[in-house]
Amino acid sequence: MTEVMRATKSFYFSSTGCLRTSRARKRVYNYFRANGFSLAAHSREADILVVDTCAYCLKTEQDSLALVAGLVEQKNRDAKVVVIGCITKINPDSLSGLGDVVMMTPQTMACLDQLINATVPFKSINPDGVVWMPGDLQRAYGASHCSRLLPKPFKVWTLRMLRRIFPFTWKTKFPNLYKKIRLASFELARDVLVGEESLRQGIYHLEVATGCVSHCSYCAVRNVWGEMTSRPMEDIISEFEQALKAGYQIFALDAQDLGAYGRDRGDNIMYLLEKIFAVEGAYRLMLHDFNPQWLVKFYPQLVALLQKNAKRIVYIDIPVQSGSNDILRRMRRPYTIEPVAACISDLKQQIPGMAIEVDIMAGFPGESEADFKRSLDFLKSLKKFRPVFLWTSGYTDRPGTEAQGMAGKMDPQVIEQRLHRCDALAWRYGFFTGDAISLLHQGMRQVGLSK
Repeated sequence: MTEVMRATKSFYFSSTGCLRTSRARKRVYNYFRANGFSLAAHSREADILVVDTCAYCLKTEQDSLALVAGLVEQKNRDAKVVVIGCITKINPDSLSGLGDVVMMTPQTMACLDQLINATVPFKSINPDGVVWMPGDLQRAYGASHCSRLLPKPFKVWTLRMLRRIFPFTWKTKFPNLYKKIRLASFELARDVLVGEESLRQGIYHLEVATGCVSHCSYCAVRNVWGEMTSRPMEDIISEFEQALKAGYQIFALDAQDLGAYGRDRGDNIMYLLEKIFAVEGAYRLMLHDFNPQWLVKFYPQLVALLQKNAKRIVYIDIPVQSGSNDILRRMRRPYTIEPVAACISDLKQQIPGMAIEVDIMAGFPGESEADFKRSLDFLKSLKKFRPVFLWTSGYTDRPGTEAQGMAGKMDPQVIEQRLHRCDALAWRYGFFTGDAISLLHQGMRQVGLSK
């Protein structure tokens, strides 16, 4: 631990942007403000620079390290760089060559009190929710005036036609046109899911639990947050009602394993959803990380509840990961693809307009071409449904995981080719991809946490 610092006046907050830790980030922000710190406009002006990191895969770890290294270089000589988030537990050794940084794991955040001579202890700080507001998407992704002028039905038709006459493989030949189509896809995704006016008011992240009950062989995030810890239902409902009264309409229910909510408290996710839907008001929910085993377990009750409240659902995210039962077994995912695919198909037939997101991982150790084709076949089974969001990721080793020691590792180029094939399939069938999802969330400015 570094020497005790004098009381400082400003801090700078930067993040690689993990949605699941939004509440923790807001708590850090509230902590510094409660202790008399102002938010610095630039890293060079701050006495303390806080970096929230992500390391669920190699790419996000590398992004986090690059961010830390950049801030260490930019800071003034006497400033301290405090690194928080997943990298401090998943791969702390990766920070060793980056200079004088202070690491705080999620379990040791109270050590900030000594570092800044705090008058308000970290443990006393209430995160009071997280609000995301739209950022300057146009500056990053270019103008798309045509898509703004067209009504939604014409946007759908226009994008389908553009995707048919503009092969996915041409994106490197015509990058500007491809960028405009991507922005148009985002705008359509926004209109389909929440509408521009609702989104302008912000997304309220309502954390319901941390941790997980599963033991997936590839996942290091569980090593950060540990066993499932569900918030008391009355606390969740109270915060939800307060945010609703404050004017928020879009709520993201956040957890590493949403469907497992309540298993540590004698409750379950169905009880929680019923309690939330019993609250009167104009609101809509995003259901993140509803793992497939819980979809199957609760399906009869869940589909009935979602049918009754279809207009209150933005989307449900179902991280399927693979269409191959052999790969799911090696991943230690506690389900097989057939009942999951059947539930998703029936869900879309029962509630045609409800959006779903499915997650697919390519290149898990031992994944054969036949295994990968089963994932593609699963995606093809969704082609008749709208809207569908597809989030893809390539396997990378993570420290401390079972999969790190598995045989059958694949060439990164092969993994990249398989991800490209997933994207091409999504393009062909009109699925929204990770671009639209990232824009919807990462392209939004978190109030008070970034400029």
